[in-house]
Amino acid sequence: MKSVIPLMLGSACVTAFILTSGAAAITGPETLRVQRATTDSFFVNSNPDNPCCELGDTYVERDKILRGQTNPPGPPIGLANLKCTIGATQVVMCTGYFQFDRGTLVVEGSYSLLTPKATSLWAVVGGTKQFSNVRGQMLLDGNNITFTLIP
Repeated sequence: MKSVIPLMLGSACVTAFILTSGAAAITGPETLRVQRATTDSFFVNSNPDNPCCELGDTYVERDKILRGQTNPPGPPIGLANLKCTIGATQVVMCTGYFQFDRGTLVVEGSYSLLTPKATSLWAVVGGTKQFSNVRGQMLLDGNNITFTLIP
């Protein structure tokens, strides 16, 4: 029995080190306002006979993420990758991630091709590092993006 105690203490020390060696997750609600600037994109047409915008067509976009929602925008603070596929009834379904120094936010959402200039509300489905415990929403309004995060 005496040999079990040091082993248990050793495991506790290793566990404590693992739990405290990473960045602290957010502890309260947080709002993050940014802008996107597309740096690269491409379109995959599922039907060469129709040049655009039907079921199965896919759009992939890489964005530079800029601080704030001012004009001119603030400095770059991250990047984003989004992949969107056209579904039934001209609804575009998207998934993507936003990578910051503090961690990555993973999002999913949709918008309508019938109202492309409208704002859309997406789900924040998770994250890493300081965002490892988050959920919330992302409001996409043109190039302005507002994350409302909840731990």
